[in-house]
Amino acid sequence: MKIVISNFSKPLKRTMDFKSYWRDHVKPPRPERVSLFEQEPDWGFHIYALGVYLMDLGLADEVEL
Repeated sequence: MKIVISNFSKPLKRTMDFKSYWRDHVKPPRPERVSLFEQEPDWGFHIYALGVYLMDLGLADEVEL
């Protein structure tokens, strides 16, 4: 399971070709895994912590904010 947390905005007036964007997208390498209590408490930590907690439980494979 992948946890994705996002901010939403107003709909765009133009149409974008998202399929072609994601087809060419290359994910960066994963950073070193850090558990919940090793995280630096900074902006967004309270949101990101939910996904990290699910990873610690083995219920999620990756978290994206």
